[in-house]
Amino acid sequence: MEQEYRLTKTAGIQFKDLNRYADMLPYDQSMVILGRKWPSIVEDPEPQITAAEVICGYINASYIRRPRFGPKGEACVADPSTVPEYIASQGPLTHTIADFLTMVYEQKSKLIVMLCR
Repeated sequence: MEQEYRLTKTAGIQFKDLNRYADMLPYDQSMVILGRKWPSIVEDPEPQITAAEVICGYINASYIRRPRFGPKGEACVADPSTVPEYIASQGPLTHTIADFLTMVYEQKSKLIVMLCR
């Protein structure tokens, strides 16, 4: 799927010290960026992200859109114009707690669900 949809994880690899798990990285194409507030993702579902934004605003978090369903009920990749409904994020590390709380505030998160191993 990554090759088919040209999905990349460049930022997650570059900022590996900000990730709780090295094998769970956000795709660049759906990544939440600190400083880019919620309305901007709704207005532009496929934003052009600059290197400066990533350097200043990386957090291991992704916007999640509801999938489409095919004729047999199978889940298909969501249309990019679909408004994201959720954010998936790793639990913050000690040195990323402020970034996590900034994301919660900027994205106007009303609910946080913590899933742990």
